[in-house]
Amino acid sequence: MAKMPVMDWQHQPLADSLEAFQARLTLYFEDQDITDKPKQATKIKIASGDEGMRRILSSGLSDADLKDPEKIWTLFAGQVDTSAKVNFRVHRLEFANIRLASRESITDFISRLRTKALRCEFDQTELSERLIEMIILNTPFQEFRRELLAKKKGASNGLAERFVRTVKSTLMKTNSQEEFDIALLHIRATPGEGIPSPGEIMFGRTIRTNLPSFRNHETKEYEENLQERQRKASALPGKDLLPLEPGQPVTYRQPDGSWMPAAVIADRDEPRSYDIRTPSGILRRNRIQLRDRITKAVTFAESPTESEDTTTRAHPQRNRRPPAHLADYTK
Repeated sequence: MAKMPVMDWQHQPLADSLEAFQARLTLYFEDQDITDKPKQATKIKIASGDEGMRRILSSGLSDADLKDPEKIWTLFAGQVDTSAKVNFRVHRLEFANIRLASRESITDFISRLRTKALRCEFDQTELSERLIEMIILNTPFQEFRRELLAKKKGASNGLAERFVRTVKSTLMKTNSQEEFDIALLHIRATPGEGIPSPGEIMFGRTIRTNLPSFRNHETKEYEENLQERQRKASALPGKDLLPLEPGQPVTYRQPDGSWMPAAVIADRDEPRSYDIRTPSGILRRNRIQLRDRITKAVTFAESPTESEDTTTRAHPQRNRRPPAHLADYTK
């Protein structure tokens, strides 16, 4: 959570300190979604410190005015000598000397740059360019610095701001140079609206990442082939399915894709609709959900009658010859 800024009454010139304090506190209200006026006034009193409370109590403001943040800002501005306001060129020199602290996050660093830039009188395009230059100068990520240096000057403000937001989001989500390199790889592998990804434009092919990939069912070539097959299929001549008669055996399709036997009861008034009888009751189905069920007659062989010869044939007898030494034997 962002810390609430405090007023530095010892900083000189005091007008610049008050202006920066008001700008930071306004950003704090937007970040914390504080829109209630009395609550904003309370936060201003707390952030202004003991010196601010002394100035407020000695001002003679009414209770209603003390709940209005605009009244408090007007009071502070009237008590500060605004004639000693520093020239914007001095602020630009101070802006150029801002450096990223050792443990400061990139988000806090950019917020500090924006707060200082409010007094530098930059236009929107120049502000975006100065922010990118300061990030290049202070970022510890070498690959990110090369990525920023590759950007051409003169981009529209919207593209520059969007790029800064993307970079901030990427830096806040990575903890090492390796993670940041992988994040940049995914950014280069992401196609734009109607154009290929930067990596595909550079190498002439899609680059591989560590994200799970799918087959090329979404490519333009696949879609064109699919449309061509659909066009050929729609050009083939078709014919209506034959009507069904009451009592005709059919099979009907179930929700799980299987087919079960049934019988047609009658056709309905709706086109191509029939009432069928199933083991679970009477159902209505469209003709496309019904198939003819061919039933084959089963015939059995007639049983043998009593007139028929049912004698079982015996096995053939073996040829027997008497032994030769018994040829002279007589019974």
